[in-house]
Amino acid sequence: MKNALIAFVVLLVSTQLKAQDKKEEVQFATSKTVIQKVEFTVDTVKEMNEVDWDDIFGVFKENAAQDSIEVAVVLKNYKVKNEKDVIMTIPRLRVAVSGQTKDTTELRAQMIRNVEKTTSAIRKFKS
Repeated sequence: MKNALIAFVVLLVSTQLKAQDKKEEVQFATSKTVIQKVEFTVDTVKEMNEVDWDDIFGVFKENAAQDSIEVAVVLKNYKVKNEKDVIMTIPRLRVAVSGQTKDTTELRAQMIRNVEKTTSAIRKFKS
């Protein structure tokens, strides 16, 4: 009985040791995040003019050159006022540019021009 117990323990230990010898290699997949669109909302024309476009377009730096991107700024519920009255309310005005990551410099310049033209047009309503 004692020999059978010892044989059983030796057999059990040897199978456990053999099971621990097996080595497996685990490979982890690498992933990359691609940002294709940035859209944000502002409340005033002043905020629209104060956007740091370098920071906004900087989010696309990890994208591939051919990736499609879009940047938009939305002016919501803006009341155009003169000295006395509200002339009109703009419920939603969206200014956007789109293109490829490789063209971020040109897209940034285009966005700045579009925002300047838009805010200039809004100011003309006040006068």
